[in-house]
Amino acid sequence: MPSYPKIPKENILNAALEMLIEDGYNAITIKTLSNKLGCSTQPISWHFGSMEGLRKALAEAAYKYASEKTNMVEKNIPEEFEKIGLNYIDMAIDEPNLVKFIFAESGGNLYNGQLINAMDHECNRQVISKMSDAMEIDYDLTEKYMTAMVTYTHGLAILIASGMLKDSKEELHRHFGEAGVRFMISYGVAAERADMLFKTSMKGQSSCQ
Repeated sequence: MPSYPKIPKENILNAALEMLIEDGYNAITIKTLSNKLGCSTQPISWHFGSMEGLRKALAEAAYKYASEKTNMVEKNIPEEFEKIGLNYIDMAIDEPNLVKFIFAESGGNLYNGQLINAMDHECNRQVISKMSDAMEIDYDLTEKYMTAMVTYTHGLAILIASGMLKDSKEELHRHFGEAGVRFMISYGVAAERADMLFKTSMKGQSSCQ
């Protein structure tokens, strides 16, 4: 009967996640991970079987880690929705290897699917409804606005993480705010209200100028 490894699966995944964030997914092999843990390769192989098994488990762990950093708290819904977008941007700036893995290297497009399909969940329908009330436009237009912002933020995060956008964090926040206001206006929100709801918009400047 095979003996159980002394190193818990969670500890291995935490170490792999640290390596992913610091060095990127290509730096992770069963051997390099065992070196980081100070153990043989046996516990890793026992828990995950192969690199493919490790990759799948790491994708889930990375998704959970990223989700916890970008989770919406139902307080002021428009402000929380904006904050999530800013958190995505900050994650792409501060942890680009994580973002690249989640969106491009994990193999299953897990996080991308969760982002886009989030609008289908009942709790998110309630969020859309509250956003609709705050924006003073109908539900369908609000849903289109939120989907457009998710898509825009997703693309922006990939460009940042890949190194194609090298603006400062302050400039990227400003770009995000300006885009948010313009999207709101394009879906029928009054310019003054869009400026009021989107806190990162440029103060003192009218969005319709």
